[in-house]
Amino acid sequence: MVLFLRFIRMFPLYRAIGASIFRSVSVFCNAGFDLMGNFKSLIPFVNDPAVKITKMLLIEYKNPSTLGKLQLYGKIHANFFKSITPRTVGSNTIDIASLNQPTILLLTVLMLIGGSLRGTVGGIKTTTFMVLVFLMVNAYRELTPIVISGRTIPLKTIRKAVFIFCFALTLILISIFLILFNQGNESSFLKVLFEVTSAFGTVGLTTGIAPHLSTFAGLVIILIMFIGRVGPLTMMVSFGFRKTRAIPQYPEEDIAVG
Repeated sequence: MVLFLRFIRMFPLYRAIGASIFRSVSVFCNAGFDLMGNFKSLIPFVNDPAVKITKMLLIEYKNPSTLGKLQLYGKIHANFFKSITPRTVGSNTIDIASLNQPTILLLTVLMLIGGSLRGTVGGIKTTTFMVLVFLMVNAYRELTPIVISGRTIPLKTIRKAVFIFCFALTLILISIFLILFNQGNESSFLKVLFEVTSAFGTVGLTTGIAPHLSTFAGLVIILIMFIGRVGPLTMMVSFGFRKTRAIPQYPEEDIAVG
């Protein structure tokens, strides 16, 4: 309703109704479809709190080409909105292609992490990321087991978290290699990294290179989106991985690493 009251000022009645319903469902389901065309998404609404606050409630950051022309108020909620959308929503109020490289890299990391479980979000999930963080902290402090808020994290959960991260990283790197090999020097590494991670996290954000990708590169992106939507663990089960019988306990051997 809030989006309709805003869109009715811009579009005819029938289009305002359709756009408000479609945009609400799109954001709620983390689809990130762009109705405005030309990769504008919500750029026309960068200073419009009614549109962005509504979308933030449904879903849960400086250069002259992006935030530089905005007033302080616009900078604050544009940054806030942009820090939330990489979770997997894919709506943008500023031109992604105009962002500085550090910002694009940060958005890429956020898209890889994704959101929390029990929803339609993509990425490796925040719970997986937190388990990995605690695993690194405990490895540095040489502590076992991993204890979070008075609860011990089972070894099988830690193994799943490591598998999910390694699977995602391997898939993204292989996909980047295939696209760069196919595209040659047409696209930069960072933009391809962003595009591939966006596909894996089913986010929908783009730097604008998607229309310029070859058929082969497009198929790679489609495959990544499918795997990212299904999930690494589901893929593992679907290919017939099963628990094996217990194996003997062999003596430990310490090897030099790092």
